[in-house]
Amino acid sequence: ARNIIDTQEARNIIDTQEARNIIDTQEVRNIIDTQEARNIIDTQEARNIIDTQEARNIIDTQEARNIIDAQEARNIIDTQEARNIIDTQEARNIIDTQEAQNLIDTQKARNIIETQEAQNIIDTQEA
Repeated sequence: ARNIIDTQEARNIIDTQEARNIIDTQEVRNIIDTQEARNIIDTQEARNIIDTQEARNIIDTQEARNIIDAQEARNIIDTQEARNIIDTQEARNIIDTQEAQNLIDTQKARNIIETQEAQNIIDTQEA
């Protein structure tokens, strides 16, 4: 009878140990699963950081393009204003040339009149 009891106790000890081993195995698996879940979260967070940086780079690139576009627009405006100034100056030069020509023409007409008047005086004197 003692042998049966001893055998049963030995079996109980073995069963307890096997149960503990199953629990330990499960705990190890839980630790591994937790670590894998953390790794997935860390990977996702790293991807989010990369995505955020890429989005910032796109925004920075667009802002740089906007600055360049604005500068190019200013350059076009400045060029047009410079052309307008040149065109205005050329128009003034044409007007000044025309006015000078008018003065010359007026002076020539006066000279012709004065010459004619002098000739008339000479003709009258001779008569």
